Amino acid sequence: MEAAKNIDYEKWLSLTIENLHQALDHNNIGKLDGRLWKSIMGEVIHSGQDVEKIVIKFIQYGRFVDMGVGVGRGVKNGKRKVKPWFSKTKTREVARLRTLLINDMAIKAIQEVEAGMKDDLEISLINKK
Repeated sequence: MEAAKNIDYEKWLSLTIENLHQALDHNNIGKLDGRLWKSIMGEVIHSGQDVEKIVIKFIQYGRFVDMGVGVGRGVKNGKRKVKPWFSKTKTREVARLRTLLINDMAIKAIQEVEAGMKDDLEISLINKK
């Protein structure tokens, strides 16, 4: 994935982590200074000038809470409930990143076409029969 000059990946990542924290709070999961809250972190990994990937990490317990399972028991026992703090937030944030990338690539394509047209554009107004 080529690094887009118009997209601030670090800003997107920090907003995504903030939204994950808000999802924990919204779903009443843990404490604001608990292990899960503190474990959420991210990193933008570069390969030269390009962004290779964006990684978001947190303790495995967070996935169990998200799915409503744990300690060998499923959702069926009645005590655990699905609290989709991660899956819904991730889906929404990935869609937002995809939109940002699509818009940025469209702008780049238009700029390249415009740059190419400046040099090579020749319009003929002669009507050949």
